[in-house]
Amino acid sequence: MVRNLPSWDVILGAAETYLQYCDCQPLPLFQRSSFIRTLKDRRPEVLLSILAIALRLTEDQQSRNNHARLTTGYVEAARTIVSKQVF
Repeated sequence: MVRNLPSWDVILGAAETYLQYCDCQPLPLFQRSSFIRTLKDRRPEVLLSILAIALRLTEDQQSRNNHARLTTGYVEAARTIVSKQVF
């Protein structure tokens, strides 16, 4: 796993938020019926992207207080991974 990933409980919460608010917006990116079950098989950059998207929609006050810093961190970590793969 990547050092930038939070605990698995946080990732699962973000995945549930993603399904509730983002799934199929505007296109389906994942198979809804197996999305949560297959999270452990997802690449770190995908998990980081889901975290960044879902964090914007969280109602957790502690996460909102760190919203900008966390989102930027997840986005930059995902971008770094993808850039290394491309280059």
